[in-house]
Amino acid sequence: MKIVAQILFGIFFINLFLCFTVSAQKNIFNGVISGKVYDGATGDPIPNVNIFISGTTIGTSSDLSGMFKLSDIPFETVSLVVSCIGYKPEYRTQHFTKEKTKEIIFKMTPVTYDLPSVSVVGREDKKWQENFKLFQNEFLGENYNSQYSRIINPYDLELYKTYDGTLIAKSKKPLIIENSALGYKIIYTLQEFSSKYPITKFNGVTFFENLFSENESVRDEWNRQRVRTYLSSLQYFIKSLSAVYRELNKNTLYLSPADDEDESMTINQKYLAKYGFEVRGTEYPPYIINNRSRSYPLNTNSILKEGISENELVVDFNNYLLVQWNPDKIDLSESFKLSEQKSFILLETGRAFLDATSGGVDEASIKTFGDFSKKRIADLMPLDYVLPDSVSAKFK
Repeated sequence: MKIVAQILFGIFFINLFLCFTVSAQKNIFNGVISGKVYDGATGDPIPNVNIFISGTTIGTSSDLSGMFKLSDIPFETVSLVVSCIGYKPEYRTQHFTKEKTKEIIFKMTPVTYDLPSVSVVGREDKKWQENFKLFQNEFLGENYNSQYSRIINPYDLELYKTYDGTLIAKSKKPLIIENSALGYKIIYTLQEFSSKYPITKFNGVTFFENLFSENESVRDEWNRQRVRTYLSSLQYFIKSLSAVYRELNKNTLYLSPADDEDESMTINQKYLAKYGFEVRGTEYPPYIINNRSRSYPLNTNSILKEGISENELVVDFNNYLLVQWNPDKIDLSESFKLSEQKSFILLETGRAFLDATSGGVDEASIKTFGDFSKKRIADLMPLDYVLPDSVSAKFK
């Protein structure tokens, strides 16, 4: 069991391989990607190839002639994944411009596998079981959602520790995770995993499928827990931060920091509070700060600027951001049972690039502490998730 300091301030990195590109509201953008999948060696079409957008519920498979079509894509940049047993996976980032329809041809490379000596991991293998428990805690997490999540095929994992005690995990097959708290089945292609306190790093490719239940109360609880999980996520914070920046820059009432710093700060904090957030700056690392007296008010619009592309923002700040989320600031039903969150963000690379329409951020460029750092696979939401109208209306 982790000590309190470890729970509150453990460092956590996760790279989901892709750009997050889904907006917080109902999207009017409906892109279409179609194409055909060939065997790169023979030129023959390949049926039953999985084609999906990483991190979402959007996917399909190729037909007998190798043809496929993905419709109703709600965002302008996607990370497309094409996979099939016996072939090397294909990854491609696709940008929509003015045209909302794209045609793509994939020529997949066949792969052959040397058959190694068979090694079967038994349920009685104590070392593997100990490593799996550690892996499960760091990969799925140790909170409510993780208690109702399980890896369906754990024995596909190869687990071992290096000489310095770092836990390494590998799997040639995608991990199948059933998340009964959120109502999703997650198909996760693990590309890298290493863990040694206080740092856990992993990345991979994720695809979500909705679980089915005939029980209406179960479906209702899934929806409530999805709202709870989403509103406490880093993704939601980045979306809110970007929304405030764009909203104030278009609002004629907004005063720039140079015009009236105090009034500008007040307006900025007021708009952030609409999403439940208060953001402050601090020079002190998370394990030292213990009260507000060691932090200072921060105008978040002063640390953001426009990026190169239309939807890109650049965030640049010194020291740490203290991010506090208080659900009492949002007029939501008590049925959501939301709790306060406190997190810290440190820039690893001097600045980070955000997707203003989605809240996407390259998490390799930041380091998170506190509640954000405790999020794991069991807390992931699909990138095409949209808050129910009854909830999103509260932020308007």
